[in-house]
This record gives sequence, structure tokens and C-alpha cells, in this order.
Amino acid sequence: MRKSLSLALALSLTCILFALPASAQLVAIIDYVGFGWEDGGFPSSNPGDVLEVYAIATAVDPLFGVNTATHEVTVHIYDLVSTGEFLDPFSGFTFVGYAAGMIDVYADPTQDSDWGTFPPAGASGWTNGTKILAGAFTDFTLVVNGSGAGAFEGNIDGIGGTVAELCSGCEYTFGGAFTKDTGAQIPSGYDLQIDGVLEVDAAVSASQTSFGRIKALY
Repeated sequence: MRKSLSLALALSLTCILFALPASAQLVAIIDYVGFGWEDGGFPSSNPGDVLEVYAIATAVDPLFGVNTATHEVTVHIYDLVSTGEFLDPFSGFTFVGYAAGMIDVYADPTQDSDWGTFPPAGASGWTNGTKILAGAFTDFTLVVNGSGAGAFEGNIDGIGGTVAELCSGCEYTFGGAFTKDTGAQIPSGYDLQIDGVLEVDAAVSASQTSFGRIKALY
């Protein structure tokens, strides 16, 4: 069901709007695709609307120690509360900020994730298995262009899971591009299709040893 934004749009939004994390000694990435919805509908995003996302990894860095031939890696984002949207008259982009919000990442050998229809009805298999990461968003922003597509980025505090426990001093960035339901292959009830990366940026050499320990978990 994957239908990405054009490469030009994705690159231009990412380069113009977001700064890349500082280089470090170790960077591990999970590529993912998925779908999300706001309980008040999207667009538009009103203060108090809650954004939730289900995503599945299409590629996982070997440093996570997950055998993707036997395990699926799922991402669940929840409790992101919209603070409302702002139209920038100079760029023409609409910015939507969110407060709070959590992210959980699981590795599961049953490979049973199901999008369901009109979430959360029927959605299942996203929060079982071994929890790789539990995180709390410190910020999260959607940037929407005139056609309803755009980009997103958030920063995360790792508060649990095998990665957060073993990778001391790491930074976590969650970002990518999205399309809205019009013209995209999106299951009924979802508002957005997303495509991006979760990046773990380790700034200290000790983290390389810690990441190596993750391999023994699977």
C-alpha cells in the first residue's frame, strides 16, 4: 500500500524546514511506512485533537539486533495533542504543533499487524512482542503544503525499551514525509500516509559497546 511523495517534494521540505541532527560516532536508523489519524479529522487540526499513528518498519539497522526475516518491527505513536495550526503567510505552509505524545517500538515474531478499518476498530498486532523503545516526544510538528502533503519531525526522550536502556546518552529523531487521504492509498478511517525514519544518534563512544549488547536479545 506504499505510495510515497515525489522525491523532489520530500527532499525540499526536509532540507528547507528541518535541520539534520549533528554528526556523531554512531547512528542507527529504522525506516518505516504507516498511517495516522486525528480524532477530530485532518485537515484541519484543532487544539485538543489527538494524533495517533501505526507504522511498520521496511528496514532496520543491524545494530538493533532484530532479524527482520523472522520479526516485524512496529511503531505506535499516541497521545500527541494538537496545539492548533498556523498558516505562515510568507511560505504558504501550515504548521501544526503537538504537545506531549508517546512512541513505542516493538519487535514481534508473530508478524500479525493489521491496519483494521476506521481506527481503532479492527487495528491489532501493533503493541506486542519485545519493546525496543519507549519514548516521550519533547516536540512534534507537521508542516503542510497547499495540496495537503508535507513533512513532519519530532524529538524523543528515550524512557524505556532495550535501546533506551542500553544506549546511554542517545538522541532520538522521528521524521519524514506524508500525504493526506485524497489520492493516497490509505485504509478507511485514516487521514495520513507517512514515510520516514526513526534515527538513534549516539554521541558517546561507550554507546557502541551498549548497542552491541542488543544483538544478544534476539
